[in-house]
Amino acid sequence: MSPKPTTATRPTSGPIASCGNDQALVIPADPRWPLRARKITGSLLHATPARRVLRGGRGHLRLTDASSRSRLSANPRASVLARLHGVGTLTERLGHDEIFGDVVLVGPRGRNTVALQPFWDLLSHPGPYQVQARRGPADGWTAMGQHPDWFSAATAAVDLPGQTPPIHDVRIAPGADFAQRWDWAQLAARQLAPGRSWHAFGHVLRPSQITACLSLAELADIFTGPATSLRPTFFNYRDLALLRSAGTAPSWSAMRHGLLIPLSGKPVLRGQARNAQLLPRLLNATRDQLRLGRY
Repeated sequence: MSPKPTTATRPTSGPIASCGNDQALVIPADPRWPLRARKITGSLLHATPARRVLRGGRGHLRLTDASSRSRLSANPRASVLARLHGVGTLTERLGHDEIFGDVVLVGPRGRNTVALQPFWDLLSHPGPYQVQARRGPADGWTAMGQHPDWFSAATAAVDLPGQTPPIHDVRIAPGADFAQRWDWAQLAARQLAPGRSWHAFGHVLRPSQITACLSLAELADIFTGPATSLRPTFFNYRDLALLRSAGTAPSWSAMRHGLLIPLSGKPVLRGQARNAQLLPRLLNATRDQLRLGRY
């Protein structure tokens, strides 16, 4: 169990303060305690013997034995994490039982003691988070609003199926604040129609239509994949945004640090080659490097 919080401790669902390559993720039942990284031992694993497998072989939530639940507090953060990332269909995941007591998130094998990197990447984001849904298994993700922290975003995501037309799946992704998305939309409008009013393209390039990606690899897959729309499309990962212009022969531009960088003149690389070379350089470059093309 978590130690008793002090009176100065406030409710939190903010980012993980620190993490390591050899640590598990502890999700305390008391919402006043933040998520934290911890190197766990065999004794802790034996103390939390039950397991719930997360979707795609991503890991296990090690839970307290069911016979002890009556003595423990509910763990709303672990419950919503299981409903968002658990195995089964969306309907099956939403029907998961409530989780009680402190929970440890570890890897995909039964005796792993280390949480996988995608969870560290997602939960260490300072916010905001974008809630997303898709109508079918082959459909793209659609932005459904933003929330300041991962718990409120995850709660909103699992509530979506009861409020909207049929949904195949939901998720949350690291978002960008409204000011950042507004700047990207204005940069994009100037790229698509130099010298014309922003208002002429406001109906096409709304900040709310920028779709956040869960990882840099996902952004790279979109970048190198086939066009799915004849309209301008917008994607971002963290503070790097990509704009695909309209038409059957589209061109791409990147936006970061208030700059728009045309990418159509870059060597055409595919799949992992482009992911390994171009996008990480754009994401890590300084403003001066981007301005001078030295990335």
